[in-house]
Amino acid sequence: MFRTYRLLILVLVNLLALSIISCGSNLSHTSESNSDLYVKIVDDLSTIYVGANSASSLKFCLASEKCDPENNADEVKKLDGITIFKLSNENKFNYLSLQSFDSNGIQLAERFLHFTTKSTTEISNWNTLLVSGDGSISAFDNAVTKMSSILTERGKITDPKKMLARSGSNRATVSSIQDTLTQDSVNTDACFIFMTSHGSRGMGFYLNTTTTQYLTPIKLASMLDIACMNKPTIILVSACYSGFFSDTQALRRDNVAILTAAASDRTSFGCGVENQYTYWDSCLVDNYEKSSTIDDLSQNILSCIKTKENASYGNFSNPQTFIGEKMKGFVLP
Repeated sequence: MFRTYRLLILVLVNLLALSIISCGSNLSHTSESNSDLYVKIVDDLSTIYVGANSASSLKFCLASEKCDPENNADEVKKLDGITIFKLSNENKFNYLSLQSFDSNGIQLAERFLHFTTKSTTEISNWNTLLVSGDGSISAFDNAVTKMSSILTERGKITDPKKMLARSGSNRATVSSIQDTLTQDSVNTDACFIFMTSHGSRGMGFYLNTTTTQYLTPIKLASMLDIACMNKPTIILVSACYSGFFSDTQALRRDNVAILTAAASDRTSFGCGVENQYTYWDSCLVDNYEKSSTIDDLSQNILSCIKTKENASYGNFSNPQTFIGEKMKGFVLP
């Protein structure tokens, strides 16, 4: 139990530090307020920990449908302005409503969450986000458009949300990615995230906006806390040094599978203006429909990348894979 507390506290401290760094950025007020409550599920839904910034009390309700917070949560620890509360969920209800309050009884934050209890074969409503981070070459937009077509034609995903760098009004920023991913997330049972762009070592996923931004693994983890919770989650990151995401402990969860185009200390290839797709994206779109499970997709992409890179460069980007315990053998949408 002490180990669980320590891990939760470490994640919460990292998230809190990020929210301080992000002050003055393009994050909207709504997005910042959503970060006031962090949720961690343990023991297969039966125990839930909630970290609340600057909170003295927390009201909650757990039910099989949406409910109003009426119960007082038990405080277990305070750390640097974050109060950690423990909720018992022995009946494994999958709807949770939360409200945090300061010492004067003024409400600080509110959150309504839905945890999935469906098996792989029952999942039909996916929260899908496809992101092109840079419009300097057409390859990134091409990959997003192609993946959208592949997923739609397979029938499990009917309305993927696309963020294109060269066209469309919904350009990718850290704030817009969070807003798009969390929009209507309560009504979905699983998450699918594909991101393709450049990347910088130790900095994250490059977003070519009016001011250069990087989506970091810790920030993505905080988005999953809001939008994906314990739901099956597939994350595909195509960028140089993208192994930074699969190496980050906050993303290495039982319900998450992560495939990246390169190791955290390696570049990926194929970002030329003459290429329709980057090498890894090309292997992704060529092998997705040939793969039954996330494990199959990882192996098929790896084999494809070795062939492409050995033929062109003799170097190897060393793509990375992390598959959480609950995602092993997970059937692709």
